[in-house]
Order: sequence, then structure tokens, then C-alpha cells
Amino acid sequence: MDFDGAHRCFDVLRAEAFVAGLQKAYETDPDLLGPNPRANYEMGIGMGLADCVRAHADQTRLFRRFQTLFHRYDVILSPRLARSRRSSSRPTKRDALSPMPPGCTHRMST
Repeated sequence: MDFDGAHRCFDVLRAEAFVAGLQKAYETDPDLLGPNPRANYEMGIGMGLADCVRAHADQTRLFRRFQTLFHRYDVILSPRLARSRRSSSRPTKRDALSPMPPGCTHRMST
């Protein structure tokens, strides 16, 4: 299966979520954000509408292609999910300002 463009799609959608969730905090005091949320927010405000439109279209195409696999397979295993490295496994106050995906009720430590 071709996942071409998946990383860029993820980066844009993640940055878009950070802008949506952190705009007020960033505009109040950018130093309230940790380095990762701030970098994601700043990446998002640097993107244009065309970036967002393309990412949403790519996400839909990837989702539809992935769903076709379930016509043939019941379970799909992945070796692991990528995650960023952190210097500490304990959440900080700045982590509390990181947006969480809709429906997510807890934060996993890394």
C-alpha cells in the first residue's frame, strides 16, 4: 500500500490542531507553551489554506485506501507507532496546554 504523503499530511493536520487549540494561549504569552507545542503552533500559523486543503484531501484518500484492506484482512498489525522522544516521562504544566485529539480523555506518557 502506498503511504506517499502521509508524513506531510500528519504534520499539517497536527499543526492545524495546535493552532486551533493553542491560539489564545499563544497570543496571550507564547512563553507559556513548551518547545514542542510552540514549534507545532508556529509551524501551523506559517501554513496556508492550500496546505490544509491538501492535507485533508490526502487524509481522506489514505483513509479510503486503508479501508479497502479490511475487505481482505480482519486485523492489520503495525510494528510500532512513531513518537517523539522526551527528556522526561513525567508530564509538565506545559504539557497541559498541548491539544488532545477529539474524544481523547487521557494523555499517554512517553
